[in-house]
Order: sequence, then structure tokens, then C-alpha cells
Amino acid sequence: MKNLKVVLSAALVMATAGTYAMALDIDLSKIKVDGTLEMKAQSASNESDYSNSANDERNSTRHRVTLGLGGELTEGIKVRVEAVRRPLTSNGFLGTANPSTAGQFGQGAQSVQNELDSWIFQQAFMHIEDLFFGVGVKAGRQSVGSANSHVYFAGAYDDDSLTVTGVDAINLMKKAGPVDLAYMHATTNDVKTLAGSDYSGATGRSVFRSLSANANLKELSGNDMLDVPLMLAWHHGEAQGVTNAVTDNVNLGTYELSADLNLMEGMLGFGFDYASNSGQRNVTATPDTKVNFKGTLTALNAKFNHAETGFSAWGNLVTASGDDDATEPGAASVDDKSWHDYSAFGLAPKMNFGEILGKSTLGAAFPATQSFDTGTPLAAGQGRGLKVTNLGAGYTLPVMDKAFMVSADYIMASAAKLFTADTQSKSKDIGTELDLALSYKKSDNLGFKVGYATFDPEAQSIVLGTPNETDPVTKLFANASVKF
Repeated sequence: MKNLKVVLSAALVMATAGTYAMALDIDLSKIKVDGTLEMKAQSASNESDYSNSANDERNSTRHRVTLGLGGELTEGIKVRVEAVRRPLTSNGFLGTANPSTAGQFGQGAQSVQNELDSWIFQQAFMHIEDLFFGVGVKAGRQSVGSANSHVYFAGAYDDDSLTVTGVDAINLMKKAGPVDLAYMHATTNDVKTLAGSDYSGATGRSVFRSLSANANLKELSGNDMLDVPLMLAWHHGEAQGVTNAVTDNVNLGTYELSADLNLMEGMLGFGFDYASNSGQRNVTATPDTKVNFKGTLTALNAKFNHAETGFSAWGNLVTASGDDDATEPGAASVDDKSWHDYSAFGLAPKMNFGEILGKSTLGAAFPATQSFDTGTPLAAGQGRGLKVTNLGAGYTLPVMDKAFMVSADYIMASAAKLFTADTQSKSKDIGTELDLALSYKKSDNLGFKVGYATFDPEAQSIVLGTPNETDPVTKLFANASVKF
């Protein structure tokens, strides 16, 4: 391991510091190697047709391995490089044209070349704590956003495919008294060729910006009883040449406000998140078409955790607005009232509700509650919106140092609106799901989870396209995670 550390450290230094790397005073004792091994297995039935009469079963076991190296390179400068061995997806690795099966159990040994092709780098950045006037800088390939966000995220996803993404970004951070300020600029797509001052080619260039301010009310007021984290943010995505015309563009803005309230030393908590779209999609045509983004998202959550008795409970209510008209043809200016996140810009949030609704591919559609953006902002497509209610409870067993926990989640999902063109006999309801799980936490670095999920689809769901009669979708799952 020591030799590996020296080799990786040398590569890390050269990668992050270029020709000046060897001039740095490097203390290898501050460079640490870490990693994870995650495994997921599923056995599901009726995912594609909601019928017991057909042979519709899916069995898979996938794993994701990460190997990271990072720490304090020199005074005030931290670095991190992380390699990920990617699992299999239906279209190859993470949607690419490489249909390798290296991340799937039950496959033969890989050749050296195939094994090398299985590893990618989604983390490779430098963090300077104070570049000038107290401004910190984090630049390079990195994860961005929060895994619990409904607005944007890139990183390690908790989905059945164990997806992992990253973006090339620069983050600027500044602490102004009790307020933490941050600005991020990321390029999420840049495959066009530059011809003069214009982009030419079949696809566009996408950038994402985010400006945020974070503070805690107890620091603002000086009252320790007011443990209320606050966040105010403005996000903006810009896509150029969305129809292969230089003058065409999409500017999707989002204003976001969130607040959390922690009571009784964390035993009781409440959360609120509100986001509102702004901006336009501009397409040069005859006549010119303009789409104004007017969607909203509201997320409420509550939690209760009584450590002494082992009982816990939680609840979530998320509503993403929809539009009752999918196209509104013939209008030169259209208001799109459906909520849009930044999935179209390569920053897809995946706050999963339900092992089936949030992770399984139902019918020919994507997981029904994995993303709350039900439209297509780059193609001027409105969505029906989405409403999800999640109620859960857990109990930590008073045995083996409280390492075991049983839990249950009940999820209800529906579209927010029906299109005026939808068949009126169809329903906005998607269905209901029940998840039961047993978790075993051996330590902070070793954990296991097994469970059973069943989903009862709405027979007339406009979202699922279900037939008149449906059978439940069932799923057994087992997860394991090891950190070192």
C-alpha cells in the first residue's frame, strides 16, 4: 500500500500542479487513500407489463468500486483524485456506446484493456482554501449539488444502475460574517467545434451557474435555540444551438429558497424547499417561437427520531407543477407552467422515492418518481407535473448494540395535471408502493440492507400507460456497502 501511495501521490501532484509540482513541499503523511465497494442485487417481476400472465422477470447484481487519493498537498492546498469502476447499464457504461459487462456479476474475467476501460475519473480537483481576500477556490472535475436536491446534482447516485457522474466546474467560496457565499460555474456539454466566433455542429453547448448564500438563524440572531439553516440561491442553465441554429438558445433560471428547523436537539425536524423557474426558450422560426418557463416545485419534510426508544418516523410531500397543454400550437409566446430541473443540462437530480417508483424502469418509461421534471425544456415540451407523498417509520432493535433497524415506507404518486388532449377516462394517479426493509450497520464503514417492495399501479394511469387490469409489481433487493 505504501508503494501504491507513493506512485499515486506522484501522479496526483503532476496532474494537479503541472510543471511546478516538484517545487512544492509535499508531506505524504497528509495524503490518504480511501475507497468504497457497493453492491446491489434485485429480483423484480411485472416491471414492464404489470401482468402475471407474461414471463416478465429481471434479476441483476451490480457493483461500483471507487478508489480515491487526496488530502493536504501543501499548506492551504488540498487535492483529490477519484477513480470509479463503473457498473453496467442497458446502453453500456452510463449511456455510452461501450457495452462492457465488467460491472455485472456472472460475467467472465475481463482482459487488461477491458478492465482499464472500466475505470473513469469523475473527481480530479484542487481546493485552495484562501486564494485572495478570503476567497476559496475548488476547480476541476467534481461532484456538485446535494444528493437530496430536486434542482440539480452530479455525483454518485443511489439507483439500481449505481450511476456516477461529475462535471468540470469552478467553485468560489467566501465567508462574510455568519453568511457563507458560493458561486459555481460548470460546463456540462461542449462538443461543438469553434468556427470563428460562432459554434457549429449538430449539438449545443451547455453551461450552468449557481449563486447561493447559506446561514443559520442562530448565528444571525445569537440565539442558540434558533437552529434554522437557511439557503437562498439562484441557478441558471444556458444551452446554445438547441436546434442547430446559432441564434437558438435556452435560458432556464431557478430561484430557490430552503429552510430547516431543528428542535429538541435534533429529535424533531422540519424542512421546506421552494423553487421557481424563470427564463425562456428562444427559437428562430416563422413566426419566432418563445417559451416562458413558469414552473414551480414545493417540497415539505418532517422527521422524528427518539434515540432512547429506537423509534423514528419521517414524511415527505413534494409537488412539481404541471401544464394542462402539451404544445399550445400556433402561439408566438407560450407559458410553460410545468416544473423543470437541470436534467437537460447534465445535472439530473435523483431523489428516489420508492425502490420501484424511484428506481425501476416501469413499462417503457423512466422510473416514475426519479425526476420531478416531466417535460423537455430544450425541446419546448411541457409536462404534467408530479406529486409524491412518502410516509415512513423505523425501529432500531435493542440487540447487538442496536445494529439492526426495521423500516417501512408508503409512497403515493400522481401527475399534477392532465393535458387537455388526454383521454378523459385516464387518471392522474400513478399508484401506491409499500417498501419493507431490514438494515444491519456493523460499523460506520460496513452496512447491509435487504427488503421487499410492492407497487400497485393505477389501472388507468396516463403516466404509466397501464391496461385496464393490472397486477402488482414486486421486487426483492439486497444492498451492501464497504468503506475503507
